[in-house]
Order: sequence, then C-alpha cells, then structure tokens
Amino acid sequence: MTVPSVTYNVLNGRLGVRPPGGVECHAYVGPCSTGTKNRPTRHVRSADLISIYTSGPTPELACKAIESWKGDILAVRSEASTASSFGTLDLTSVTGACVVTKDAGATSDDDYEAKVRIVKGGTVGVAGITYQTSLDNGRTWSTTLALGTATTITIAGSGGIKFDLTSAGLNAGDTWSLPAHAPASTSADLQAALAALLGSSQPWKNIWIGTPIDATIAAALSTWLTSAENTTGKGHKIYGAFRAPNASESEADYLTAFTTEFASFVDKRITICAGAARVLSARQGRPFIYRRSVLHAIAGLPAALPLGVDMSQTVDATPNGLPGVFLHDDDGNPVEHDEMLNPGLSDVRALTLRTWPDKVGVFVNNPVTMEQVGGDFYLDQHVRILVEFCNTARRVLVDELSRALDTNRKTNGPNVAGAPTERECQRIEARVLAALNDTLKTQVSGIEFRMHRDDLVLSTQTLSADGGILFKGYPKAINFTVAAINPAAG
Repeated sequence: MTVPSVTYNVLNGRLGVRPPGGVECHAYVGPCSTGTKNRPTRHVRSADLISIYTSGPTPELACKAIESWKGDILAVRSEASTASSFGTLDLTSVTGACVVTKDAGATSDDDYEAKVRIVKGGTVGVAGITYQTSLDNGRTWSTTLALGTATTITIAGSGGIKFDLTSAGLNAGDTWSLPAHAPASTSADLQAALAALLGSSQPWKNIWIGTPIDATIAAALSTWLTSAENTTGKGHKIYGAFRAPNASESEADYLTAFTTEFASFVDKRITICAGAARVLSARQGRPFIYRRSVLHAIAGLPAALPLGVDMSQTVDATPNGLPGVFLHDDDGNPVEHDEMLNPGLSDVRALTLRTWPDKVGVFVNNPVTMEQVGGDFYLDQHVRILVEFCNTARRVLVDELSRALDTNRKTNGPNVAGAPTERECQRIEARVLAALNDTLKTQVSGIEFRMHRDDLVLSTQTLSADGGILFKGYPKAINFTVAAINPAAG
C-alpha cells in the first residue's frame, strides 16, 4: 500500500521569472546597439536585457521600467535607418593651442552630452597628458586616464564618440563638449518591429517607443494600432515622446513646434511626452544623469499602477516624486521644462513634468492623451481602463461564438422573434459583467453591459451589445475661500 505523503520539488534558475500578478508586461520598441532585430525577448532583470541589447535609448528606457517599477518588459530592437548625429562642438573652454575636432568617423549609440576635461596638461603626442570623460555634461566623470602619445580620444561606452587632436598644447582645466544624438528609427522601421511584436505569443499590453515621434510616425502608429485591433481583436496603448528641446530653443518656440507638429493628429490611444529631464540611468555601472526625454522619466510607471490611479497623483502614484528625475541643477535653478513655471504644453495634449513648491521631487503634471479636445478619453487611465474593458469583454465573448443559442419563437416586448431568448441574453451579460467586475470593480464607479434583444441571429449570425464605463472623478482644480472671523459679531 502506498504511504500517504506530500512531496515538493525545488525549481532552480527561476530568479529571472516574474511571479504571477504584479505589474503589467509592456513592450519596449526602438533602437538598440546590439541584439537581433525584430525579435521580441522578455526580461525582468536589467542585466539580462543588457547582455543582449547592450546600450541605446530603448535599453535605457526598459531598464528604467525594470529598476524603478519592477517592470516586466518585452524588448524589440528595431532597425535604425537614421544614423546618429551631433550638435555643435563647444571649444570655448580650450585655452591650449591644440585644435580639437570631431573625428569624421565618430558615431554615437545614444543621446549623450559628451565632454572631455584635461586634468594634467602637456603637448599632444608626448606622454604626460591625463584627462577625464563624461557622457552627461560633467555631472559624472570617468576615472583619470592617460593620453600617452595618442592624438585621438574616444569616449568609452559611447558607441564611438571620437575627437582628433593636433600636436600642440592642452592645459589643465581645458574642456570641450559635444551633444550627440542616437540613431533613430523611421516609421517603416517601427512597423517592421511592431509586426514582429504582434506575432509574439508572449502576453503584453502596451507599447513604449524608444525613438522620437513626429507627426509621420504618430500617424503610422495610429494606423498600426487599428490594424492590430482588427487582426487580433485586442486593444493596446502607445507611449512615446516628441524630440527634446534644443539647447538654445525658447519655451515659446518649443511649444509652437509641438503644437504645429501635432495640430491635426488625434488618437486617444497614444500619449506623447514633451520636454526633457535629467534622469539617473537605471543601468548598473552607469551612474550617469543623462538629459532624456520625459518618456524616460515615467518609463514603466503606468504598468505598475492600478488602472484607476492617475499618474499625477502625489500620494497614490509617486509619493516621493519620480525616482532619479530632476528638473533643476545642483544649485536649485530650473534647467528643463517645468509645467508649473511655464504652462502651455499640457494644454496642447503633451504629457509633461512639474514641481510643487511645497514638495520635494518631480511629478507628472497631467497624464493626457492625444484625444481630441473635449473627448471623453483624455487621461491615460481612461484609455487604460477602456482597453481593459474591451479586451476583457472580448475574451469572454469569444467563447460565445458558434455556441447554440435558444431563440424566441415570437416577439414579446423588446425580445424579438428569431433573436436570442431573454435567458440567453442574461446569461451572456452575467458572464461578461462578472469578468469585468473582477478586473475593474475597484477602479471605476460603475460598469454596464447589455445585450441587444432584437438581433436576428438566425439570419444574420450576429449579436450586438452596449457597454458603459462610469469613470471615477479626477479633480484638476480645487478652489476655497477664507475670511477673518469675529467671534463677537452677532
């Protein structure tokens, strides 16, 4: 006779697997320096992600989601048909006779503020000069390096940022800097990567685009979302960012640029960030504070929040502010767009960052979408709830396809002859509402779902229904009055 027992088995090598529940899995699509293109891979550890994709804007974006919000991510490296580029080389702080130029073959694998500082001066070509490099405009410096007899300097970890030096003097304290821009993906590049994503059997919900979005790319993404819905029946949301402001661009000029670019674009399923922030890299071994798009500041946040929580809520969403995100320099002076100080971008449907005068940290100003003005789904949580509602109802209704339904023999009030019986309609409604309540009941104020009672399924083979969502209220302004009180008055 078998001895009653309880046994167990210990599984090893499971630390890279996310436990059930927790954050949603989102896809991160865009340029990476290495890795197979258009092949989705899933990660919950940044070290595993970096071992495949090494560097670039998309790995940085995904690492931020993993490290800041315990993100569960699906990474897709897209083609980057637009090569890296550079801004103007600033030589105003070079006092030596050496002529510094950008090497003709220089490349960059990400957005950097490259800078070199001479620690010990000397003559180029003669051993003795030492220097440091930075990828974040001197906010973080490398260890001191010896130039030796070399006549070039290449910044390690930059993807190929290189400077040529003439054989002349450099003085201690000399510095030069050069803005670098990452390779970028075109709309065609992204569509190829998204096609691969759509074919993946991995479960994922929403998408983050790791390359700047303009009106052309936004339109292509909008078309793809609709096509994906028609193909799979599932809805998704996309997060992206407009280009960061140029160094010399005024607040007014940048606002005009964003407004002009997206004046005719409308899609509630897409959120476009604007502005920039100084963002602490989430990658191990890279303690740099990069100048990044606002997208990097919020990467992974909505996936970690309950569906009904507004990203800008200062207690429920980010009670201590966005981690590792700054809009001010070390002296407390504003250096990036702050919607509190320069309002306007949020009014033209851009997701921006702000500070509060009595709070430490940086916060989301308003999690707006590219919904039409006056539309119902202008907040991120509205769309995330809408997508969840539709996907949940669809998942239940799939099981009703091709099912044999009892139909009415004669018309009785709203129940038309040849349509499903009242009992069948109520059964389907109950199944859908049960699933919706399991997912949304604490995130919304109410849910409705009602089958039509006049669908002639015998002849049309089609059923129809109406769904409704009563969102919670999200006050965006609170006014109060105050007056002096005289206790002796009547």
